[in-house]
Amino acid sequence: MSSLCLLFKVHQPYRLKRYTNQEIAVCHCYEDAAADEHTINILSDECYLPANEIILSLIAKHKGRFKVSYSISGTTLELFQKYRPDAINSFQQLVATGCVEVLAETYYHSLSFLHSKNEFQRQVRKHHKLVEKLFGVSPSVFRNTELIYNNELAKIIGEMGYKGILCDGNESILQGRQVNQVYSVPGNETVGLLLRNASLSDDIAFRFD
Repeated sequence: MSSLCLLFKVHQPYRLKRYTNQEIAVCHCYEDAAADEHTINILSDECYLPANEIILSLIAKHKGRFKVSYSISGTTLELFQKYRPDAINSFQQLVATGCVEVLAETYYHSLSFLHSKNEFQRQVRKHHKLVEKLFGVSPSVFRNTELIYNNELAKIIGEMGYKGILCDGNESILQGRQVNQVYSVPGNETVGLLLRNASLSDDIAFRFD
């Protein structure tokens, strides 16, 4: 039987409040805490908690043969900690089953790799520490924001100790090669590339009813 690897991306940014011309150089508070709390409450009640309950029941039903991965940004984890610790608990229950993997990523779901390699590494380490603190696991696979990838990224991630990178299965680069297999990085045999099956992902996300 073929294996299907499911990854769920969980990201929520901090909301910015409406900022008028009259507030320029007068008000230096840009974040909207009320909007943060309102949004994370709605999403926790209507999405995260019900979805996690379904995943947990499927893990129990299939006795360890159903496994998934989560990529949860640091900002989301901060919002959960501040406003919805029950959501953190639900993810902790999933991880405790041994059937759920938590991936590493940039803390702020940022494009830092394109701007500063030092800042990129700082954010990855910060995210890694928070995942270890909350879930008691050490991520071994990395997912960059929007699956941005090149061989330089693989070199940095390999040096940071990660064993795999999730990236996009770009057909123009694959040139007819199979998307559903693990690839190695040129000159780096220690890091495996896990490719997203774009057509299957779109079927699940947009055409599954």
